[in-house]
Amino acid sequence: LRTMSGGQYSLQFEGELAVSASIAPPLVVEASRAVRDVQARVGLAPLVEPVTLRVLLNDLPYADLTIAAGAKASNVVSGFGKEPLPEDGRLTASVLSVGTAGGSYPGRDLTITLRL
Repeated sequence: LRTMSGGQYSLQFEGELAVSASIAPPLVVEASRAVRDVQARVGLAPLVEPVTLRVLLNDLPYADLTIAAGAKASNVVSGFGKEPLPEDGRLTASVLSVGTAGGSYPGRDLTITLRL
């Protein structure tokens, strides 16, 4: 039986978004924890085209997120049915795509939050 104890993990990137294999140094999980949900937010919304992101756990895909053009928040990925984050697990995040069409803007100041 696992109990929910609350809290969150955040991965942050300051600046204009661009395709990147890793937006921040790996975040190491201090103890096994269940994830309630995962969501991304930006300070300035992308224009014309969406931004797609991937959260990785130990270099394996954990959650895919999309911030639609004009939006400041992504879809929410539920942690229901996902394995808990393991102790000493490494969380990282990648920007998979940003807008490149004329007049597009990729957005800036990204925060990805895993609520526990």
